Amino acid sequence: MLSRISFVCAALVAIVAVACDTVPLTAPTGSTLTISAGSSFVQLGGTTEITAFVVEGSGTAVQNGTTVHFATNLGRVDPVDAQTKNGYAVTTFIAGDVSGLADVVALSGGTGGTTTTPPSTGNGGGTGTTTPASTNSNAVRITVGAADVETVLLAANPGSVPSEGGTVDLLATVAAANGRNVAGALVTFASSEGTLSSSTAMTDANGQARVSLTTNRAATVTASAGGKQSTAVTVARRDPAGVATATLAATPATAVPDSGGQTVSFVATVTVTPADPAIQANKFEWDFGDDRSATTSGPSISHVYTNPDDEKKVKTVTVRITLTNGQTLVASTQFLLGDF
Repeated sequence: MLSRISFVCAALVAIVAVACDTVPLTAPTGSTLTISAGSSFVQLGGTTEITAFVVEGSGTAVQNGTTVHFATNLGRVDPVDAQTKNGYAVTTFIAGDVSGLADVVALSGGTGGTTTTPPSTGNGGGTGTTTPASTNSNAVRITVGAADVETVLLAANPGSVPSEGGTVDLLATVAAANGRNVAGALVTFASSEGTLSSSTAMTDANGQARVSLTTNRAATVTASAGGKQSTAVTVARRDPAGVATATLAATPATAVPDSGGQTVSFVATVTVTPADPAIQANKFEWDFGDDRSATTSGPSISHVYTNPDDEKKVKTVTVRITLTNGQTLVASTQFLLGDF
């Protein structure tokens, strides 16, 4: 009989031992759990440490080995269950390849607590205040990737291409509301003309993403990230410099015998191809072919010829034209004087 009782007692002890080994130790009722994150921002694929601090109602740390369970709605935590040491349980939040707001929750038994953000360290930390991360008071919120994008600035270098076409570099800078550059954000580029080297690019550690645009036409370009779009940037097309040419026309008045002279009108015409309003004629120097000359600011002039010698009735007139771009043109014409 005594042997039987001893056997039963031994069996009960074994069952209790197995139960103690399989049932995790959790925080007792009345405990308080506080959770914090090493950084409130994580790049895509990045990590940050998550710490839960659990104390009993008396204010002392819970027993070492107390299990804290962690969970997140975005990315993952590893390990999911961590045991306390001096009241602290630590896990690692691992961001995936999707931007968003991750709420990491910590629980131990029925115990929850408040969330805190660490003091600012220049890497996206908060102000050290206690802030609820979501509807769960025992969660900490982490911004992943481009979720906190506030501004996207776009620049093109150079700002134009030649008429035959060329390539410009496009640089998008992505920043958060606090001015911090956002690394690991997916930037989408769009252009009204030409060909982009890539329609998307990831921001580097400085929050910058780069692609190139090849076009032979004026193009309007934008960049967007995290639901925010840059101001449109125009890449202009540089037309070739205008080429100026000049012609000269003479219109003699009807010669009147015995009048002692004949009037001839001259008009110089300057043509710029392609049209360029910056190229204008501003000085005309006339040589009338009879040892007389004149200078005008306009393209037309009249001159009276008084030499009746028959052998000099064919006249060659030349005009020298100065343009606003410093170029000089020369045009000439010939005509026959009548009898006067």
